[in-house]
Amino acid sequence: MASQSKSDAARENGKKSRGPVTPEGKKNASQNALKHGLTAESAVLPGESEEDFAELLQSHQDIYKPANTVEKDLVHTLALARWRLRRMAALESSLLENQLAISKDDIDERFDDVSDQCRLAFAFEEQTKSLALLIRYESSLTRLHDRTYKHLKELQQLRNEPKEPARARMPISAPPSDSPVETARSTPSAPVDNRFSPSPAPAGVAGCGPEPA
Repeated sequence: MASQSKSDAARENGKKSRGPVTPEGKKNASQNALKHGLTAESAVLPGESEEDFAELLQSHQDIYKPANTVEKDLVHTLALARWRLRRMAALESSLLENQLAISKDDIDERFDDVSDQCRLAFAFEEQTKSLALLIRYESSLTRLHDRTYKHLKELQQLRNEPKEPARARMPISAPPSDSPVETARSTPSAPVDNRFSPSPAPAGVAGCGPEPA
C-alpha cells in the first residue's frame, strides 16, 4: 500500500513538472544527448556559423532547384551531409592541434631536435582511436551523400522526361473474303490428269541396250 502511495505521488509530481523554463535551461536540455555532433539532429552546433550553413543550403537549392517537397528534403540532406563532412575536417585539425599542445613538453624532453612533421606524427599516434572514429563517420556520411544525390537525380530525370502521347490501338480484324490470301485458301486446286504425262523410264533400262526396231 505504501509503494502504491509513492507511485501516485510521483505521478502527480511528474504532471506538475513543465521542464526548463529559462532560455538557458531549454538550450541545455536540447543538448543533453549531444556528444560529438556527428549524428546530432541540429545542423549548427555551438561554435559554428548559422549563416554559413544557410548559405550552403541556399547554394544547394540554387544548383538542384527542387520542385516538390520530396526533392527539397533530399537537397536538405545533401547540404547537411556536406556540412557534417566539413565539421569532421575541422575536428581532425582540432584534435591534432590539441594533441600537439599537450605533447609539447613531453616531446621537448624526449628529443633534442625534432621537426614539425615529427611532432605531428607523434600527435597523430596519440589520437589514433579518435581519428579512426572520424574516418568511420566520414565514410558513412559520404555514402549517405552519394545515395541521396543518386536518388535526387533519378527523381528529377523521371520528372523531366517527355511523356509520349497514348497511341490508339487498331482492332485486328480478319482479312476480307475477296483478298488474295483468302481466295487462295478457299479455292480448291484442280486435279492433275496424269494420263498424258510421260511415264518415267524404269530404273536401269534407259540407255542400257539397243533401241527397239
